[in-house]
Order: sequence, then structure tokens, then C-alpha cells
Amino acid sequence: MSVIRHSAPTFGREEGREVARLLETGQVADPGRFERKLGRFLGRKTYALQTGSAALHLALLSLGVRKGERVALSTYTCAAVLNAVKYVGARPLFLDVGPDGNITDVPDCVTIVAHMFGHPVPFGGPRIIEDFAMAVGSRKPRGPAIGSFYATKVMTTGHGGFITGCDVEDLLQYDNREDYQVRYNYRLSGLAAAVGEIQLKKLPEFIQRRRQIAEYYYRELDGSRVELPPRNRNHIFFRYVVRPKDADRLIRYLARRGIEAKRPVWRPLHTYFSGSRGKYRGAEEMHRRAVSLPIYPGLTDEEASRVVEAVRAFPG
Repeated sequence: MSVIRHSAPTFGREEGREVARLLETGQVADPGRFERKLGRFLGRKTYALQTGSAALHLALLSLGVRKGERVALSTYTCAAVLNAVKYVGARPLFLDVGPDGNITDVPDCVTIVAHMFGHPVPFGGPRIIEDFAMAVGSRKPRGPAIGSFYATKVMTTGHGGFITGCDVEDLLQYDNREDYQVRYNYRLSGLAAAVGEIQLKKLPEFIQRRRQIAEYYYRELDGSRVELPPRNRNHIFFRYVVRPKDADRLIRYLARRGIEAKRPVWRPLHTYFSGSRGKYRGAEEMHRRAVSLPIYPGLTDEEASRVVEAVRAFPG
């Protein structure tokens, strides 16, 4: 019995052909064409970068965040978000989350708002950095925004990311300058951008397939011994997160049946620091219970059926 992976990139022959075409031209360093297409998609000037972390670093710099300043972020998110806050020497202000994994309000300071699992929240504005790492294609950004094109994300360039709604030209253009200041060699390669162009073209069908699988899970897992995720109109289901009573127990149960499931967030960020446990009950409850089931465009109907059968058989 083959193992059903938790997540996987979706590639076709088109990506390979586009990379081969670019190799023939020798234009392997310039991501400009991808940036223009991505900018039209997002509705504003956009830069394609090497990672989502690089994008978030530049976004914080562009908003003028300085050493010692507070930056708010969810405690229930990837450690890479906290890393970017530390890059600029800012002080993290951790925020708790609701049952869908998203923050429920925004404090009066620069705030990084992650749209968790593919469900966009309404927050946006000049002092908010929207993190679309899990939600690109769900809606357009409403202010400064970043995203990720890592291998397991909604669309991928292998590694990669973007920043939009921020003027970071001077921070990126480091060579052939009359003045010197610290600037950042963060631009995405032309080869990765060639893959990104094809992935962007396929993004609507990727999202359609994710929603199709999610609807199947909603229908077939209704009445099972796990709590299903809230339904939201703009959700693109980067993750389909269920909540049994005990996450570890379900993950082990599915693994014995050849199905890889994971915690959607490895651990809440506040738990890396002493004296913070018990202060963020929403995040700690998500960590104790949340399990991400396989959901990605390459997941077959037969594999989705196997996931359903196993979850329905889970004794709770």
C-alpha cells in the first residue's frame, strides 16, 4: 500500500518546457516578466524574492520598523515569521487565535496578519502586513503584503516569495549605485520565476481542486469523531484542519494506515520562551487538537477516499 503524502507540489510538463526555453536564451537571472504578471494578478507592483522570509524582512524595513519597536504577530504560526521580526531587532508581541487559527483583533502597532490555512481574514491597512503564504489567490491584498512560493505552498517555485504594496526598489537594487547603504540581494532567479509563471497560470485550477476535495471531506466526514473546520466563502483550503480530541492519537492512527497527517503548526511561538505557557489558550488548544489532512491538487479521488475511510474509522 502506497503512502498518501500530507502535501506535495503539482508540476506538469509545462514548467519543464519553460525552464528549458529560458536556458536556451541565457536570461536566467531576471524575474521581471513573472513579477509583472504577478503584479497584475495581485493588483499592484510586486517583487518576486528568494523566500517569504526575505519578503517579510523587507516589508518590516519598508514600514520603518526599528530596533526595539513592537511588532504584533500570531503565536500560532511558522517560526519564520518570528525570525523576520528578529532580523530588524523588533520586540514580538504575540497574539492569541480563535478556533480557525486566525487572530481575532489587531493592536495599535505594526501587525503581521497571517491568513491561516487558506482562510483570509478581513484585516488590512497601512500598518498591517498581510501574510498570504497559505492564502495566495483567496483575495487581493489591502495593503502591504507578502507571500511564499515554498515547495508545499499553494503555488511553488521551489523556494521563493513575493512582496507587494511596498516600495522596496531601493532596498533591492544594490549594485551600480552612487551611494552605499546596506541593501539586499533577495531577488528571485529567472529560472525559478519561469516555473512561477506556469504555476500562476494554473493557480485557479489548483484552488478549484482544493475546494473540490474539501467539499468531499465536509460531506463524507460529517458525523465522524473529529470536528470539521469552519466554512468560509473565500477559503482556498491550503490546509484542511480537523480537530479530534487528541491530535497525536489521530496522526499515529492515520500513519498506521499509510496516510501522512501533520500538525498544521509545529508549536506555538510563545512556548519557546519561559513563563508564557497558559497565556494563549486558543493557540494551545489548536496545538493540542488540530490535525491537517492531505489536501493538494495532485491528490486523487481514490486517495481522498482512503483518507475519508480512515478518519471515519477513527475511534476518537
